[in-house]
Amino acid sequence: MAASRFPGKPLHPILGRPMIEHCYRRAALYPNWDHLSLATCDRKIEEFAESVDINCVMTGDHHVRALDRVAEGATKVEANISSDDIVVCVQGDEPLLGPDMIEAVLQPLLEESDIEGTMLAAPILDETTFLNPDIVKLVHDIYGNIIYTSRSPIPYGKKFSPELGAKRVGGIFGFRWQFLKWFTETPNLR
Repeated sequence: MAASRFPGKPLHPILGRPMIEHCYRRAALYPNWDHLSLATCDRKIEEFAESVDINCVMTGDHHVRALDRVAEGATKVEANISSDDIVVCVQGDEPLLGPDMIEAVLQPLLEESDIEGTMLAAPILDETTFLNPDIVKLVHDIYGNIIYTSRSPIPYGKKFSPELGAKRVGGIFGFRWQFLKWFTETPNLR
């Protein structure tokens, strides 16, 4: 609710419903959740969630990243979470997400036990998105391993073209619990 670029964004209405409800309801279309909850530190969001029968987990208000909130929420939902359990972060500002996107994030984790984390990447098809500092871009190697992310337009090209292969972070992340726990507890990664 206190986002610097768009205060109140989670409860901003889209077609008569708050954005956070669109995100939750679309995520709920994925059929294989063991558990799905909305994690928040904001009482207004909690009250809204309760009013429309959405599972909600309250977290501390000290988190800088969504992943920190998700990690705390996971421990509140499942006291005995095991190291190989998969935790998924579906960010609350992706109202057009679909179950196929969640499946794409989960599939590598389900198929290969040595993969610790995944991230949805979407192609950037227009220059406005490419130049927008509010959109996080990513660069990966030929195997799909993310090398770095940036709010700057990457990869560099003298002129934007979809053929550059620019991609943006798609707002859905999957992690094995032990990796998410390590990532959120390591001070130099903050």
